[in-house]
This record gives sequence, structure tokens and C-alpha cells, in this order.
Amino acid sequence: MAFLMRLAKGWTKVDYEMFLVLCWQQWFTRNNTKHGGGEPRATDVVEWCAKFLSDYQGQTQRAINTQLRSAACWAPPVQGMMQINVDGGVKKGVQCTGTGCVVRDCEGRVQVAIATSRQQEVAPLQAELLAIKEGLLLGIQRKYRQFCIESDCISFVYREANGVAHGLANYALVNKASAMWIGVNSSCVSLAIERDMPNSM
Repeated sequence: MAFLMRLAKGWTKVDYEMFLVLCWQQWFTRNNTKHGGGEPRATDVVEWCAKFLSDYQGQTQRAINTQLRSAACWAPPVQGMMQINVDGGVKKGVQCTGTGCVVRDCEGRVQVAIATSRQQEVAPLQAELLAIKEGLLLGIQRKYRQFCIESDCISFVYREANGVAHGLANYALVNKASAMWIGVNSSCVSLAIERDMPNSM
């Protein structure tokens, strides 16, 4: 064990991991040969080890990315700033595009929520851009002195951190209807709003 620890300290992570996989494969090959299996060529063993290690590292990185993404949550704006989260969605084949906007203050309180349905099918990026435009117009119309726009497409926020706007866009798509809520929470996104509150657990 001390030998392995010395190697771990002296080698790069990549070299050390390759060494361990090669040792493991050699042990497997030895057992396989001893019990009647064929003996592979050395180049085949090295290629198999490199592929195995690459696949393992790829799966590990995907798992880490999934964990980071699922941990993403809405973050409130700074004091004095309004935050407008937007999302756009397209339902292919039914000529419908939905957008959603939600305005929240620094304590996470919803000020305005809008779900808008359009009877036309556009590209997903165009739907996102329509939602951003709607958010900008909303901020200007409501005369907010300072506001920022967040989208899960352009500014880049994971969808998990943009759940309210995503729910509003989905509401517009499913119901093919537009709606606005001012000073009250929409029942279609009430759970997402609750989940987003800064101190909710």
C-alpha cells in the first residue's frame, strides 16, 4: 500500500489512474489465461484500459455536472434591484409558442407574473428572445428603476434555477392562453415560487 501511495504522490492523476487500470486488467488477464482463456496482445490491453478509463472519466464528469445542475436554484437580486426571469417554449406541430416572465424583489416576493401564448411556431432561440423582449418591456412599463433579466438560454441560468418563468411559459403553451398576475402568486407556479424563496428548506 505504501508503494501505491508513493506513486500517487509522484505521478500525475492521469498517469496514476492509467497505472491502476492497467494493473487491474493484468490481474483479470492472468486469471482469464489461468482458467483457459486466450492471452490478449499487449496493445489490445493498453487500448482497452485507455477506453475504459476515458468512459469512466466521462461518466464521472456527467454525474458531477448533473449534481451541480440539480443543486442550481434561483438567487435573489441585490437590494433595490428587480429581477425578471424569462423563459420561452415551443410546442412543435401545433403552431404555438409560450413565454413566461416573473418579476421578483430582493426578498423573493413575486411582483408580477405573465404567461403569453402566441399562435405561431418559432425556433426555440427565437422563443427565448421573445421572452427576453417581453421581460424588457415589462420592466420599462412597470417603471422599475433598476432591473436585470435572467434566461436559461442567453444569460445562462440552469432551468432548475428558472422554474417559475419556465412554468409560466409552459402554462401559456398548454392552455394556449395569456395571463397576468400582479401582486398575487399564480397557482400554476406556486410550488416553484415557494421552492425559490431564499430561506425555504
